[in-house]
Amino acid sequence: MKWFKHYTDAHEGQTLQRLYRKFGLEGEARYWRLVEFLAKQYGNNDTIFYVSLETIRGLLRLRSLNDCRLFLDHLATISDLLVEYNGNDCQISYPKLSEIRDNHTKNLPVTCKLVSENLPLDKTRLDKTRREKKAGPATALATQGAINSDEWIIIEYFNATLKRNLKQTKSNYGQIKARLAEGYTIDQMKILLDHVNAVWTIDPFWVKQIKPATIFSGKFDGYLQEALNKPKSMGDSLEEFFREAGCIA
Repeated sequence: MKWFKHYTDAHEGQTLQRLYRKFGLEGEARYWRLVEFLAKQYGNNDTIFYVSLETIRGLLRLRSLNDCRLFLDHLATISDLLVEYNGNDCQISYPKLSEIRDNHTKNLPVTCKLVSENLPLDKTRLDKTRREKKAGPATALATQGAINSDEWIIIEYFNATLKRNLKQTKSNYGQIKARLAEGYTIDQMKILLDHVNAVWTIDPFWVKQIKPATIFSGKFDGYLQEALNKPKSMGDSLEEFFREAGCIA
């Protein structure tokens, strides 16, 4: 079951009212999480489920198996949920799932056909599709939210710095997106790309690793630290020596 009917006044029903009085909003939240879990296992109109108490305890964020039993037992007394224990396993039966089950998957093809036959053509959407097609794949991807401006900045810098011609494919920008989401900045990524251009391109092994999947992988921070802490060249060292000696300004 992909989804089930959730009535807007469900919180006013006796089951949730009693749960709220005993457990507060946490009780309501745990009820819906349990229903979601059972609905996900639902199939062939079978509303009997076999599951370990430890699984339910973790699912509902309860402190102990005893707390788990107390919650299930209370729910069984105020609803049509039935629970039987066998050691640390239990059998749960919840006939209400048959009542709130959806027919979304079964009726979707028919619904789509009816909608397409009866709705007028969406001119706005058609115009948007035409504009994206005319603009080319790069603009279309950005418009659809597949790639944002920050990711494209890095891809452009990658191409310009390393003389590559990366395309806007998920395999290219996916790792960049992940590192940006972790909090790394565009400037840090540019520093690493400059380091790659200076060091990797002259190494027979690393030159073969110059690709986004490697540079922006989970090892990104290690590569970045290497770039930030790379040894200074002899020229840099001499310049620093003469500067400290007051020979140059």
